[in-house]
Amino acid sequence: MLYDVSMFLCLLLMVIGAFFIVLEFKTRIDRNLPVFAIRNFLICLFCVVDIRVMRGGHSSMESILLLHALASFFPPLFVWNIMVISGKWNAKVVRALIALAAVFAALFFSGIMFRHGADGVIFAAAPYLYIFEPYMTATFAYLLYLHLTNLRKTTSLQKVMRIIQLVGFVMFYAFALIALSYPAVAATFFKLAGADMFKHTALGVIGSLCYCAIGMMTVFNKFTAMVAERNAAHLSLREAYKDLETTKPLRELGQSSAFINHEIKNYMMIISGYATLLTKSKELCERDRGMVDNIAQTTAKLQEFSMSVLELSRSKVMHENKEVELVQTLRTCVNVYFHKQSSKFNIGYVQSGSAHIDGIFVNGSPEKLDRVFVNAFCNAFEAGAQNIGVRFSARNAVVLIVIEDDGVGCDADNLANFFTTFFTTKQGTGGTGLGLCVIRSIIEAHGGNINIYSKNLLGGDKHGMVMQITLPASKRMPYETVKYEFMLIKQGLGDATGILEILKNLKIIPHIAQKPRDADLSPRNSSLGLIVLTAAENVAEIKGWVGGGSGPGIKIITVDIGDGKAVFVGAGESRELFTEEFAVNYLETLGQDRGASANT
Repeated sequence: MLYDVSMFLCLLLMVIGAFFIVLEFKTRIDRNLPVFAIRNFLICLFCVVDIRVMRGGHSSMESILLLHALASFFPPLFVWNIMVISGKWNAKVVRALIALAAVFAALFFSGIMFRHGADGVIFAAAPYLYIFEPYMTATFAYLLYLHLTNLRKTTSLQKVMRIIQLVGFVMFYAFALIALSYPAVAATFFKLAGADMFKHTALGVIGSLCYCAIGMMTVFNKFTAMVAERNAAHLSLREAYKDLETTKPLRELGQSSAFINHEIKNYMMIISGYATLLTKSKELCERDRGMVDNIAQTTAKLQEFSMSVLELSRSKVMHENKEVELVQTLRTCVNVYFHKQSSKFNIGYVQSGSAHIDGIFVNGSPEKLDRVFVNAFCNAFEAGAQNIGVRFSARNAVVLIVIEDDGVGCDADNLANFFTTFFTTKQGTGGTGLGLCVIRSIIEAHGGNINIYSKNLLGGDKHGMVMQITLPASKRMPYETVKYEFMLIKQGLGDATGILEILKNLKIIPHIAQKPRDADLSPRNSSLGLIVLTAAENVAEIKGWVGGGSGPGIKIITVDIGDGKAVFVGAGESRELFTEEFAVNYLETLGQDRGASANT
């Protein structure tokens, strides 16, 4: 009965392994799956052969050779598997172990490793005792080292699974060695102990199957985490679709705005013409003349509003795709439209790492991008700004434009409505509520994104607005790529949509974990560091996992979400807004630190 159950489990695990290979071939979901499946297949084949030997009651030379040939390939597959899991891939080590496995398999079938004694007993030859057994012992120690090293840098949830995996690995190796060493020790230790060797070889099968089962648990646990992450992504996609639906009325307005604008213009021309004629009449009293002037001014404002709606609809359509140098475009805009206020502008760009920047280049319409600057500066001056700073930088194929002013700023409630069509804080003073909508439409038509932040939210005497625009960089422009992966732990943050949006604008897709114990703090790529964004309440626990926060390549940024979903870094007087510029500057600082370390 035990033999039948064991055989069934082996065959079941082999079928599951074949399923994983097909799954990876079809979906490319995890490159570790084929290695895991092949390893399980060989282990189960090893067990099948051993079960048949135990069932027959004696071992033949063929079965011993087959068992050892299969076991020769265990070390490279185990090493391959643990290296992929830990993110510390070393192709040279894996290739060397595979080559040694092929050599040992050939040696076994060549008849060098085992001999028939005079009484027909199979015994191990010197190459087996002095080469193969030390090799298996050394690889066991190396694998144990890899497991323990990987165990130190995992989360609490993963640590439990890795400990179980480590126990299963030790069981497998110990019991498998018992099964393999039967020809070498059957006449010594076990015989002197009065033990039946065939009963002990059953432990090899048990250990092997336990290890396979534990490995299967690890894979299913990983699949569960992947499904949870994809469900979160689908939820974000549904929210984005809802946002898209809310823009439908504006799209319909844009499609008919040309016709509406034409009709309004005709009526306004008639009203404006009659108002002009009336102002020339000598029969009007001062009161009536004032009313006519009001009619003329109102007509002009209505016509201006009509043109703003038309400009909004046209801003969504791109007819040009020229290469535009933004710094020169900006300087021309200031000289032409804001000549009298030119002393209030401070323009510059940030050198990005080792990439030499000769200019900030994007592709698009020079006229529309010029309109972005005009509208942004008009808004700033209307808000009482005395100084406007414009900064440019480039990273990860993204150009970042930061426009900062020291105007009156706004509170959290108004900030949330800034991109709402027809919303304005300048009611009664000529504001149409379309200026920022035009800016956003132009930026989105260029494949970019825009966010606005209020310095008023920082408290104290700070006030003013910060507009941050990201645009795809031109192909001719050099830039630094991000050398860090990002992990967002949502516990304690509430709605982290703002953080995700900022990272997305910089073409950074973070890994997401709901709780600290769910986070995998080992970078997927060993050449990259890891930046963890999390609430302050999680820092102590995370630092415990990475050795007091000094783990190689792991940085922690504490964030919190305040009013209006604004994201803050730090606390007290050192508190600042988490923005696209903050992320770029932080990455720039890390890059300089890495360079300094490399030169030391």
